[in-house]
Amino acid sequence: MAMAMASLMSLIRSSNPKPLLIHPFCPLRPSSFSFRLRPPLPRTTLLRRSSVTSFFSDQAQSRSSTAIEDNPLLQDFEFPPFDVIDASHVRAGMRALLKKLDDDLAELEKTVEPSWPKLVEPLERIIDKLTVVWGAINHLKAVKDTPELRSAIEEIQAEKITFGLKLDQSKPIYNAFKAVKESPNWAALSDARKRIVESSIKDAVLSGISLEDDEREEFNKIQQELAKLSKRFGENVLDATKKFEKLITDKKEIEGLPATALGLAAQIATSKKMGHG
Repeated sequence: MAMAMASLMSLIRSSNPKPLLIHPFCPLRPSSFSFRLRPPLPRTTLLRRSSVTSFFSDQAQSRSSTAIEDNPLLQDFEFPPFDVIDASHVRAGMRALLKKLDDDLAELEKTVEPSWPKLVEPLERIIDKLTVVWGAINHLKAVKDTPELRSAIEEIQAEKITFGLKLDQSKPIYNAFKAVKESPNWAALSDARKRIVESSIKDAVLSGISLEDDEREEFNKIQQELAKLSKRFGENVLDATKKFEKLITDKKEIEGLPATALGLAAQIATSKKMGHG
């Protein structure tokens, strides 16, 4: 019942003294950092220009480092801290995360071996961290959408897609998975592990790993455009859902709705100054 109400805002007119307006059910879902530097030094103080530049640069880097460390998207958590995440964390948080994961990927490509501990486990840590953080950002957008959050996601999305494609098209990882499947130990793997290996090989092929350079570049451009169109479509659906209202004059259509839902609808209708007509 609650999820069905997520896409419906209904105006309900009845003999009830207060008209009712059904409100969508709300499920669970960066501006750049600014630095406050110290006041200018007195004019009587003589400093070399390089020293002044170094001083301000060190101060900015220190504050930037602190801001990154305090970013909730970069903390270890079992459940995303939605109560403290906002648009201001997205740009810096995602860029710091992508840099860290890119370094992890480079290290994995150097040390990868066709074994579970040297291939699947480190790869899973990279994928899991990206999935959880990016998922938390988009979930927040779905339930607490703001222009600032949309702007931050739009700005950072291309960088996220670029890293995802780099990960999916990694030849060392792809070759390691193929080696696992072709190894004498393949038969000893569980069905679940076999499926992981086979799915990883298939996903790499579907992600363009077998394409030549020019074809892969064109494929990646198409993926970026698809991501933009998907984001725009989702936002259009969200905007249309927010604006949609339905006027109901037959009380039978709301039979069975819980009293809490009807009370909320009455409050919303009253705030919109919707009386009997």
